[in-house]
Amino acid sequence: MIAKDILKPQKKEITSYTMKNIVLWLAENNKSSLFHSGSLFYWLHEGLDILQTAISTRQLPYYMIPERNLMATSELNNEQQLLWGRTIQDMIKEIREYYLG
Repeated sequence: MIAKDILKPQKKEITSYTMKNIVLWLAENNKSSLFHSGSLFYWLHEGLDILQTAISTRQLPYYMIPERNLMATSELNNEQQLLWGRTIQDMIKEIREYYLG
């Protein structure tokens, strides 16, 4: 939903598959008790932070085969990389403002 309805990539630079992998990594690396309705904005922030890092470094390990880099085939050029970085940073800022009041 974040990729398709909010980010709306023009090409396949960010896909729902990319977002799903980020969710799987978050679930793998954190206790299940940390995921509840009250922590939605926290995890959205965390996921966007991982996405921003993946875009800036062009590195995101594929969940099923961590040696594979999902960003290697992302069709992301330098201009898009900068634009996505700013867009995601703005989203993170909005989440912080909402979450922290």
